[in-house]
Parts: sequence; C-alpha cells; structure tokens
Amino acid sequence: MRLIVEWEPTNAAMIIDKFSLFAWFKEFAWRHGLISERSTVTAMLKNRECAGDTSLSETLANPHIQSSTVIEPALVFLKLPVPCSGWGTTPISRVLFTLLPEDVTTAQVAPLENFYRQIAEEDVMRKLCSDELREVESVFEALDVGNIQTINN
Repeated sequence: MRLIVEWEPTNAAMIIDKFSLFAWFKEFAWRHGLISERSTVTAMLKNRECAGDTSLSETLANPHIQSSTVIEPALVFLKLPVPCSGWGTTPISRVLFTLLPEDVTTAQVAPLENFYRQIAEEDVMRKLCSDELREVESVFEALDVGNIQTINN
C-alpha cells in the first residue's frame, strides 16, 4: 500500500472547491503512478461525492474510489494551504483520498480496515486534524505497512 502525505502543495492555487480539488488530485495521482489513466478519475470522485458526503469532521474529508484505473491501494493525505468549499458549511483543509484497485485482495484491504477503525478514536482524529505534520505522520506510521512518502513544500 502506498502512503503519501502532501503538506500544503505550492501548486494548489486553483483549488477553490471540492470539484477543482478532484481535478488537481487526478493530476497528482497520475504523476505519482497511482492510476493508469486519468480520463475517468475526476468523474468517479464526483459521482462518489454526489452519492453521499465524505466529510469525516469539520476539517477533514475522505473522498474514495475503487476502480480498475487504480494501480495499487493508496492513502493520500493532503493538507491544503487554503481551505476549500463544497463539504457542508465549513471549508475543508485536510483531505484523505483512499484509492483501491477493482480487484483487491483481503491482505491489501486489511491495513485500510485497521486504519479506519483507528480514526474512529478521538485522539487519532485530533492528530489528523492537527497543524503539525509530525502528528499526521504518526498516524500513518502506526499502520506499519511501509514507508510514508512526505512532500513538504
């Protein structure tokens, strides 16, 4: 499983709402080798969001897709430099993208199941909503599934 933390990307000026965020993320996922093609990713994220709000807290959203375009399971945590609108009345400043291939094994899903059980705990959610990069990284380190790729602009 890939774990990427992108902290306040400098190329995020165009992100003003969740739909521009999805377009930005599509390019990010392509550049980082998380998806095999870009044409449907934005639409899949929009469709999932239209099916039900993916916000987890007042500052954190969890857009997610399962698709044949996803190369391997991935969690991508994004701390935006400026909050974006589109999730209820409170702008979101942190986004946790979850990507799953269409054919995923039980072994590949197990770390994600563990992660989602952990974020139900108040202390873990507090860390994910923290302004401290180290706090966020500690949550992913607890997954113990490999290295975290941190991009700190």
